[in-house]
Amino acid sequence: LSQHVLWTLIGVITQILDALVFIYLAKIFTWIYRWATGRPMWARHGKRTVVIVDVPWVHQLVNQFVSKLFSQSYSFVSLDVHSANGLDHFVHRYTHRVVRGVLIAIGRPDGRLVGLAKSESAVLLAGKQAAFIRNPLYDGASSGPEFVTIGHNPFKPAMGLVNHISLNSGIRGKFADEILYEQLYSLPYTTSSTHILRSISKNGRSPTDIYGMHFAETFLFTELDTDIEAQSINPPHETIPVFNITAKMAIMQSPKGKKIHNRDDPAVRMAFSSRLDADGRDVETMSIKLHQFYEHRVASLERFVAFCVMFHSLAIHCNRPWFCFGWNIARSQSNLRVATTASPITADNSSSQMTSTGVLKIARLLHSKLRGFEVKF
Repeated sequence: LSQHVLWTLIGVITQILDALVFIYLAKIFTWIYRWATGRPMWARHGKRTVVIVDVPWVHQLVNQFVSKLFSQSYSFVSLDVHSANGLDHFVHRYTHRVVRGVLIAIGRPDGRLVGLAKSESAVLLAGKQAAFIRNPLYDGASSGPEFVTIGHNPFKPAMGLVNHISLNSGIRGKFADEILYEQLYSLPYTTSSTHILRSISKNGRSPTDIYGMHFAETFLFTELDTDIEAQSINPPHETIPVFNITAKMAIMQSPKGKKIHNRDDPAVRMAFSSRLDADGRDVETMSIKLHQFYEHRVASLERFVAFCVMFHSLAIHCNRPWFCFGWNIARSQSNLRVATTASPITADNSSSQMTSTGVLKIARLLHSKLRGFEVKF
């Protein structure tokens, strides 16, 4: 039967549209799923890349943990896991690999402590360099990488798509320089570091309960007689202003006249540290090693546990895709293997190789003392 050419063209166009829908069906369903769940629309499809940024022992262990969680996953929900040190090679190795949808998990030191403020600032600067790499063809919030940061400092930087997991730091005691900084930041009047440190015991807090307080004992009590003599000349309510940190800082003001600086910002913390008096600088200088010990032994371990809990929860939510059987996240292709091959050392020369030079010297000396003459071994 003959039909009009218009109907033929309509049929051809319909078949082409049907073929296009079939070709891009996976993308269409992915966009629908992202729209329904509120996820970024224009992130890359397919296998995701995760970059873990922290100190060496944390990012290496978390890298192995996450790769084993997804070792038996399907290709369309698997992860390509990388790790780097934010204070070393993260910028040089991975910032040029940043594409849309890259997941970057950053572990941050506690920048509220003066010994760790520079470290957190450097880590945040490295993260911002990766955050500013965006695809100009996709204008929007999903044109760059996605970040999640973990740390004890509740400060949330401006780095695009950032979700911050703030760990609980209230269970530990306060550091002496931390209390000093909090007091100086909130006081509307001028005072000295010595007066603030001495006022701690007056408020019901024992100096022995504060980390690093023993560093301040060298000048906290030796200057007590001098202050008593000064108070006899000047009444207690007429305190002599020693310095004014807030006045010396160029604090930006919002249109409403409020301070826009965040007290937990490590940059603000370092700015305050540079304007302390001599006693405050001495306390901070002597507390740096204590801060480093806390970071290496306690804080980094808590971040490692937080990373493991977060990625384990991620694996649980991803291991059962639609219309597919889930995989066992507790297993991997690396089964337990015990090396039972004998060591390639013959029995005749094994004893001579195991004997060290130091043992031979001790044996010769002992033999000469006991026998009175030397014997060549």
